[in-house]
Amino acid sequence: MEMIVCPSCKRWPVGEKRGAIVVWTPLDAITQLETQPIAAVVLSGQFAADREFVEFLAESYPQLRIEQQP
Repeated sequence: MEMIVCPSCKRWPVGEKRGAIVVWTPLDAITQLETQPIAAVVLSGQFAADREFVEFLAESYPQLRIEQQP
């Protein structure tokens, strides 16, 4: 399953969208990573440019595929 972390995607309800979970905050992302079988994370908007968050995800979840989209 894929998760999209997108601060500007608030028009979509939390849940699955086209086979992906959509969340809006890093805390929501971590909660989902701890409770769901997520294989990939797509970071969008400000989170795509947040080097510390990307490094945290890579170190904490080495099996995770991380994509960054501006």
